[in-house]
Amino acid sequence: MKFVRLAGSTLLALLTSGILAMVVQAISNILYPLPEGIDTSDLDALKKHISTLPAGAFGLVLLSYVAGTTAGSWVGVRSSAARSAIPAWILVGLNLLAGIANMVMIPHPPLFMAACLAVFPICGYLGIRLGRRS
Repeated sequence: MKFVRLAGSTLLALLTSGILAMVVQAISNILYPLPEGIDTSDLDALKKHISTLPAGAFGLVLLSYVAGTTAGSWVGVRSSAARSAIPAWILVGLNLLAGIANMVMIPHPPLFMAACLAVFPICGYLGIRLGRRS
């Protein structure tokens, strides 16, 4: 039964993180839309577009990572038995892997890449701390 609750908490953490990140990134897409006619399956076209984006676009993506990871970690801790951090760290690991895969496929500015690598574990830790306090 403990495993089922742990798995459920992990799933809730992932859903919370994903939904919140999508909402913030949807706002980013409204403020910084893709050019007309761009083929999103064409990585070269995406690379070219990303190289033209202003810092604010990257800031919103980073904000989506911060909000999603912090909130998802909080939910994972709050919904697990005995306020376990395991669901939160699973979330952090998966988010970090997804972020690295994204940066490998599509080049980003170096400062943004460094910030992404730092944001996931820091915000996961913050979410865990907040989840155990409440």
